[in-house]
Amino acid sequence: QLLKHDEAVRTYAQLIARFPEHPSMAAAAYEQALILFKQEKYAAAVAAAERIAGEGPLQKDAFWLLAESCAALGQSDKAVQYYRLVRDRYPTSEQAPVAAFRLGRLLQERGDYVEASTVFRHLATQFSNHALVPDALFGSGYCRSELKQPAEALTDWSALLTRFPTNRHAPEAFYQKA
Repeated sequence: QLLKHDEAVRTYAQLIARFPEHPSMAAAAYEQALILFKQEKYAAAVAAAERIAGEGPLQKDAFWLLAESCAALGQSDKAVQYYRLVRDRYPTSEQAPVAAFRLGRLLQERGDYVEASTVFRHLATQFSNHALVPDALFGSGYCRSELKQPAEALTDWSALLTRFPTNRHAPEAFYQKA
């Protein structure tokens, strides 16, 4: 709370080392991982978050922190795994649609267009009112275009234009549709 982050990380490390079975160990590991993440020490954040990624009340938060840290480290296979865990195990959480979107983006970046489109479309259906739905529909259209499936791409771009006609992707969707 005093913003002495380095000192807090050391103190959490001491707590974890001296009292590994104490009930506050999971919270300490999470706080330590969160500080390290904010300091952009992603590898250290992964190590701290892995301590609590098993079962427990902080599992979702640990998975999220692991996904974000692995993505920042360029470890897309691990990030994909953790984003999937957040989306699948905690489908009603506020992180689930964001995890789904980031999962889709990583899959798209890897060239796995079929799965990326499937993830994007699922997001657009399951979280139909979420702010990321227009981005997901646009992403799915892009993926289907890359797969040389113009009818499928047209479906996504048309859905985007029908549901979100003033979205920032609308002009490009109109262009692609034409």
